[in-house]
Amino acid sequence: MTVGVFLPAFAFSLIFYDRLEAVVENKRLHAFLDGVAAGVVGLIGATTIDLAQVTAERVPSLTVGMSIFAAGLAFLYAWKNKLNVVVVILAAGLAGWLVFPNQG
Repeated sequence: MTVGVFLPAFAFSLIFYDRLEAVVENKRLHAFLDGVAAGVVGLIGATTIDLAQVTAERVPSLTVGMSIFAAGLAFLYAWKNKLNVVVVILAAGLAGWLVFPNQG
């Protein structure tokens, strides 16, 4: 599923690279894209809040979840720019699987 989400945008960027460079220099379009970026940030924030609410309802002990989240943030802050994103995602998945073995 992830490939289906990112591959079209990636292919579009590769194919139309020269044309996109000209678009970036266009002031009106740049202002429009700034607005789109703000909208995307808002959607990410809304999704984060929604996921937090669902998690708060489903996790038996919110203290455990918050502790894991805080430990994860501290770990990432301490090791920022030193870890591969794939390794971080796999480690987070493994940690979730070990801590919550009977979920999903």
